[in-house]
Amino acid sequence: MADENGNLWERIKNGTKDALTLDVTTVEADITLEVGAGANTKKTLDDLFALLSTSIQKDSTAKVIAHTHVELDKDTVLVVGENANPKLFEHHQQAVKDAIEARTAMVRVATGLFGLKPSS
Repeated sequence: MADENGNLWERIKNGTKDALTLDVTTVEADITLEVGAGANTKKTLDDLFALLSTSIQKDSTAKVIAHTHVELDKDTVLVVGENANPKLFEHHQQAVKDAIEARTAMVRVATGLFGLKPSS
């Protein structure tokens, strides 16, 4: 039952880990993206994120402002860079809040599919 993307059980394990944890990273950087002319100019957000994750040069000046990791049981690790830009840190905090709310909504939908009621 495994496919070309790897062992089925490994994919299930990784998917479960991803579903049970939440990570938000805020980075400050100057990034220039060059998009070619013609038919290849239409890009999706997935294309943009893939390009960003593979195109940052080793001599770039990207700086992590903050990183938050939240476990299912709400154990949380927050790392904030020294002299972090306060405005970007506010955005980071809002992104964490939004991500937790979205994850909570996703869990409610998933439990609803199985006829389960989440605890309050």
